[in-house]
Amino acid sequence: MKTLIIYDKINSSAESLSKEILDNINCEFKRAFPVNKAKDTCLIKYDFIILGGSIKRGNIPGNLKRYVERNRKTLKGKNFALFIICYDREKIDKYFYKSFSKELVSASYTQEYFLDKNNAGLFNNKNNMSSDEIKKLNKEHVNELINNINEINDNFKHSHNN
Repeated sequence: MKTLIIYDKINSSAESLSKEILDNINCEFKRAFPVNKAKDTCLIKYDFIILGGSIKRGNIPGNLKRYVERNRKTLKGKNFALFIICYDREKIDKYFYKSFSKELVSASYTQEYFLDKNNAGLFNNKNNMSSDEIKKLNKEHVNELINNINEINDNFKHSHNN
């Protein structure tokens, strides 16, 4: 299976997360790079695509949003996953639908969110989490995303070997 990860480069969180996913997925060919270097990338040659970025002012960065919109038709015909990095767990659904559209969120194989540990102080008091709690939660979500991708890869291998 050929897997591609495209992320925003607003902060290092999306890049670090993308590299961690890349290092832990089982597939024959895998690449990850920021959206500003993905302009001419042919999505058709990939079996699985992961797109994500950090939420700023309630949305993913404009260059990632435009890239996703330009490639909407291709994405809908692919297995793909979405991720966001944000500071407010209570608004996760809103962020997904505003950033990627209800149509793409519904069509995605999986969606995962990660909390920005650098913005832990932005949680309101009832949801305030320590940096260690955020790291633990994010690690669980990274593992969930990696497991989902590896499951797709296993199914892909099995279907192409028969």
